[in-house]
Amino acid sequence: IQQLEEKIDGPEGWGTLNTRHVLASAMLDQGCASEAKAELRDILSRREKIDGPDASVTHVSRYVFALAMLENGDPAGAQAVLDAVPDLSARLDWYPMRAARLAFVRGKVADALSRREEATVYLTEARRIYSEHLPEDHLYRRQLEDYITQRGGL
Repeated sequence: IQQLEEKIDGPEGWGTLNTRHVLASAMLDQGCASEAKAELRDILSRREKIDGPDASVTHVSRYVFALAMLENGDPAGAQAVLDAVPDLSARLDWYPMRAARLAFVRGKVADALSRREEATVYLTEARRIYSEHLPEDHLYRRQLEDYITQRGGL
């Protein structure tokens, strides 16, 4: 699929970058964090150049890259990446699921940096959004609830 997108869109086309982002996210979900991190680093660089540093798609790539960094044992690096993501809740192109995923990633990074109270605020926000928009058995909701249970609750 990626090769087809590149032939149609070129290596920096919107479809190509989206396909690569989805594949990198899947790699991350499958436990291939180091491969995902390398792919996401390149995608983020291209998104910043093509779409701009403040585009929604750039911010999405940024927080997924931060998660890959965290999964690779670099919570300080993940926090540095997240520091470039402002509060996006007022933007019309910032969907609730993006806000929830970002809050979940911020919570995990804060936990990894031993900032439990901050993490609790983010995880509570993610839980609130997911409960408003997703059924209880949705994968994202289950992942969040499993994480909250593993950390000993909110």
